Amino acid sequence: MAREFHGIDEAGYGPLLGPLVVGRSDFEVLGEGSEATARSRAPTWIGDSKRILAGSGGRERLERAVLGCLASLGRPWTSLGRLVRPLAPGGAFSELPWYADLDATLLPLWTSAEKVDETARAIEGGDLFGSSRRLTGLTARVLPESSYNVLVRATGNKHETLIQEVMDLIDEAWTPDVEHVFAVDRLGGRKRYGSKLAFAFPFQPLEVCEETARISRYRVQGKGSSAEIFFRVHGEDHHPECALASMMAKYLREALMHGFNVYWSSRAPGILPTAGYYEDGRRFLDDLTARGLLDDATRRALVRLR
Repeated sequence: MAREFHGIDEAGYGPLLGPLVVGRSDFEVLGEGSEATARSRAPTWIGDSKRILAGSGGRERLERAVLGCLASLGRPWTSLGRLVRPLAPGGAFSELPWYADLDATLLPLWTSAEKVDETARAIEGGDLFGSSRRLTGLTARVLPESSYNVLVRATGNKHETLIQEVMDLIDEAWTPDVEHVFAVDRLGGRKRYGSKLAFAFPFQPLEVCEETARISRYRVQGKGSSAEIFFRVHGEDHHPECALASMMAKYLREALMHGFNVYWSSRAPGILPTAGYYEDGRRFLDDLTARGLLDDATRRALVRLR
């Protein structure tokens, strides 16, 4: 039976402003025996997105890696709109004026098309995770502020919203006649996920393999196959597949926040850009208020529910 390994991680869980993005990478497991099941080896340009972004040239490194992977898969990546619209709820971006120019935002933003193509060729030549893995997919679920707020109201809090997005990504990738492994970066401090999996995949046998301070591991039978699903603390440090998912999520959020800041700087010349995290997000909102740009309707659309 064919085997697939998937990594899942998020970017934007904590911020006050901007989208929540949950990324997923998909790999076919090649070969048999220890080589196929061993921890995969990644090149130095794949890692925890925070590490990749650190220091000068971080955005260039992140963009080159992500777009190179997408190019190797034949995915359209030359404009932000073409890249993100299929990954968000229908019409989500059209409701928010700061995302109005997505289709006019040409990629890459921070590197060159030549470097993207160079990375894609390296991946196609097998320079990714060694001989035990083949990249077959890189995707995400993107929740702009309005969509995020709708789901938070429906689920009751942002943690439940994140769990729902993760479960949807697992469901999308889980196909019949394939043994799946899903490595998910642990979501906050939660240690037990059995009830969430049982709700997401009802009437399918669920085995709790372990629930410890570092890892929570489960096996679910169904869809003519089985899936091992585990949630691991610092999953991106243990599994390059998680790291690549983290990079996908972080890149999409960084690119969308770039457009966000371009929009607001055109209406408030001189305003300092924001990454959207809580303290600086509050500063940004105060600056918009002082300039008379933040009426009640705009605030409701702009600010994420906590």
